[in-house]
Amino acid sequence: MKKLFFFLFISLFFAGTSPIFSQRTKKNKSEVKYDFEIKIISGTLIGQVYKGSFSYSKSEIKGDGTESIQVNTIDFTYQGINFKKNGFDEIPTVVFENGSFKDLVMGGGPQEKRFGLNCGFERGQFGREEEAFINQGMSYFGYLDAQTYVDGAGAVTYTKKK
Repeated sequence: MKKLFFFLFISLFFAGTSPIFSQRTKKNKSEVKYDFEIKIISGTLIGQVYKGSFSYSKSEIKGDGTESIQVNTIDFTYQGINFKKNGFDEIPTVVFENGSFKDLVMGGGPQEKRFGLNCGFERGQFGREEEAFINQGMSYFGYLDAQTYVDGAGAVTYTKKK
């Protein structure tokens, strides 16, 4: 009988650490993941493509009007620098309109490689013909040259992961 109680005690004590006794963790069904791609269309980096991904918790969205929430995770590589929630001016945010995804907003980088995705630049700073979509309110990527002048822009594409 003592052996049975000892076994039960040990089993309960190690229940959280043993693969036999541990409960399976449920996948966070509230988390939404996206990939994004930036194709540089103007400036000295024209033709370059930069990629990233991010996630957010849809349980934080109220679904009414314009809302912003912080990302849960982000991974973005730009000009050889990988950004994962650090290196940004602020934690990147996701913008929604009436509960629907609209844009990712992030900006940062070292002084000689500054960038902004839907922030950090006035839309009017982009005047080239190929940048017209920016002044029409569409999602954009802007970047500076090494002397901190507006250098060019990129078009952004978002793909929701399954």
